[in-house]
Amino acid sequence: MITLDLRLQVPDMTWGKAILEGSFMTVSYASTTGFAISDNSTWPMFSGFLLLLVGFICGCAGSTTGGVKADRVLVLVKAIGRQIRASIHPSSIGGIKMGKRLLRDEDVYPHILYLSIFILFALVSIVLSYIAGAKDLDAVCGTISSLCNVGPSIGERIGSLGNYNSQPTAMKLIFSLDMFLGRVEIYPVLAVVSMIFRRKGRV
Repeated sequence: MITLDLRLQVPDMTWGKAILEGSFMTVSYASTTGFAISDNSTWPMFSGFLLLLVGFICGCAGSTTGGVKADRVLVLVKAIGRQIRASIHPSSIGGIKMGKRLLRDEDVYPHILYLSIFILFALVSIVLSYIAGAKDLDAVCGTISSLCNVGPSIGERIGSLGNYNSQPTAMKLIFSLDMFLGRVEIYPVLAVVSMIFRRKGRV
């Protein structure tokens, strides 16, 4: 889709260059390696959005990539479909299957909860970034790229050939915290914070 968009929307873009840039940048953002061979600030908006979406999802569970992981997104989509079917046919009995495995509600719940917490942290970070002086969509794009550990984002300032040096100090701190949360994942951080508060309560 990125290749087609680049070929059709960017002047003087050949099929070979569109395939090379589209596939390389997609793999780079999905694998969170941070490499770039093209300035995505010159890309059409649709391609930039798809690249950010790839960075949001990244790889699968068990991989070293960041993001919310494709498995969780798939579980969410199947859970939504199951709920819609249950609304249409209340008496029906159905579950969520991942491959040959039938997931129980207690298996699905942690993934849905993680996605909710992830989005909540992202919204808080975006609001704080705008308060800190973010310009245009830097707060949204920078937050997603930082939380998902992609590295480069999209746009002229923090895109594939840009960097975060021009951002206010407060935004750099916010993005650094986002990167930490995204790297170790949110559950372990919340577990440590919970243990600290429990110990203080006992004292």
